[in-house]
Amino acid sequence: MEILLLILWLITLAAGIFGWVTLRRKNEEIKRISAEALDTERTINYFATSMFGRNTVEDVLWDITKNCISKLNFEDCVIYLYDKERNSLMQKAAYGPKNPYGYEILNPIEIKVGEGIVGSVFESGRAEIIPDTTEDPRYIEDDTRRYSEITVPIIFRGKKIGVIDAEHSKKNFFNEKHLHILTIIASLCANKIEQANHEEAYLKAEMKLAENNRKFANLKFISFLHQLKPKYVIQILRSISKLIDTGKSGQAKEYLETASDYFNILFNNTQSDWIPLMKEIQLLDKYCKLQQMNFSYKFQYQVITDPSISNAETILVPPLMIQPFVEQAILNCTKDEHKEGKLLIRIWITNDRLYFNIEDNGKYPDEETIVKEPENTYAPALKYADKRISIMNEMYHTGISYTRKENAFGTEGNKTIISMMMRNIPSND
Repeated sequence: MEILLLILWLITLAAGIFGWVTLRRKNEEIKRISAEALDTERTINYFATSMFGRNTVEDVLWDITKNCISKLNFEDCVIYLYDKERNSLMQKAAYGPKNPYGYEILNPIEIKVGEGIVGSVFESGRAEIIPDTTEDPRYIEDDTRRYSEITVPIIFRGKKIGVIDAEHSKKNFFNEKHLHILTIIASLCANKIEQANHEEAYLKAEMKLAENNRKFANLKFISFLHQLKPKYVIQILRSISKLIDTGKSGQAKEYLETASDYFNILFNNTQSDWIPLMKEIQLLDKYCKLQQMNFSYKFQYQVITDPSISNAETILVPPLMIQPFVEQAILNCTKDEHKEGKLLIRIWITNDRLYFNIEDNGKYPDEETIVKEPENTYAPALKYADKRISIMNEMYHTGISYTRKENAFGTEGNKTIISMMMRNIPSND
């Protein structure tokens, strides 16, 4: 009986000791898991916090490698970004031997999509842990061979951006904890990269807009000054003075009133980037009339507005955009002293596009003549017209274009057709 009690006591003691050991191991495992979870949380929080103030993609990538990957005790880590044009993954930031100093990558390589472990992970969009790289034929040796590798894709809303790739000299080094941390880091990285790209694109757009505004204002000012150049104004004043001296006060008065009306409209029209079509038509008519007087009525002109344009007060056009082409047409049709010049300007609308057709019966100078006699044969403002059109199309998507054809007025002369997308004054309704 005593032996039986002793045996029962020993069994109870053994069970108690076993239970105590098991409980202790469970507690230690819980503590280990809690410590790892805390360590993981700290690493991720550190990375998330470190991203504040990182406004470029380069800053984000180097922050990951230098400040975050180093905390995971990795020997080597490289971040690749996808280059669409090359269909390759390019090394952009590194930690370890690949980064001997500063923000430099030692002998950077590129990996084609689908090639190597990096290329395969990017192509599939699924992370991989390679316990032993000697058993994986996809392994590509970079600076040296290492025996374990972990590769995680960087993906933003289904769009693959790049890859985080780490290696270690020990086999079976990487585990699920590393995979969990890198997966979260890759997700945060993707969001930050996308944000940085948007900010960079916005900044570039703002800088481009500011530069275009500067260029546009400068070109518009040059076009304005071209109409006010001293030679042109002095010619008008001398012509008026000559008419007065020869007793032609009526013509002098008409000349002065036309010049006054033209410059008044010119000043008003150039105060804005856009003006009603009606004001542009008024300016063109006054300009042609003034030039007709300047050239002693050597040419006749017509400005015809098609009946399809019933709302010329609400259609918007850029000021002084058409005038350089009209100036060239006037120079063309007044070049020949033995025939009367003819100028026709027609304006109409077709399929939501506004058209200006400028026809003259002169001869457009060839390039050689323009070089030899630029002041007499070529309107100087024309060389700025293409620049203004390019900037207008970029800033306002106006779709302005023009074509030049020969054989206007039957078998002679020139025709320039300028078109642009319709733009109207917004309705108050």
